[in-house]
Amino acid sequence: MPDPGRRYADAAAHALGSPARLHFLADLAGALGLAARGEYVEAGNGPEHALGALRAINEMHIVVAAQLQSAVRDGAAYPDQAFIDVLAENARIGHVEHALNWAFGRAVGRYHAP
Repeated sequence: MPDPGRRYADAAAHALGSPARLHFLADLAGALGLAARGEYVEAGNGPEHALGALRAINEMHIVVAAQLQSAVRDGAAYPDQAFIDVLAENARIGHVEHALNWAFGRAVGRYHAP
């Protein structure tokens, strides 16, 4: 069975290389914020998990925001694959791969290839 996370990462890489890059990054930032809600203690998670998960999602959100700012300001940014790899590593550390996959899927779903 194909790994859905890999499929979304591949689609994200395609979106990052397209004219819709800014829209994709903005959608990804929003989706990560929504994904974080599922990691709250109030969502049924233990305090230890919630702390680690929310920390990881916050770090991913910072990376996405920096990538978006760089794109808008034509500044230095991660190469696209390194950007995806950094997000994946943060998700792995916080045990929130499911949240990143969901956010990628949501942002990819809003992205329309030319």
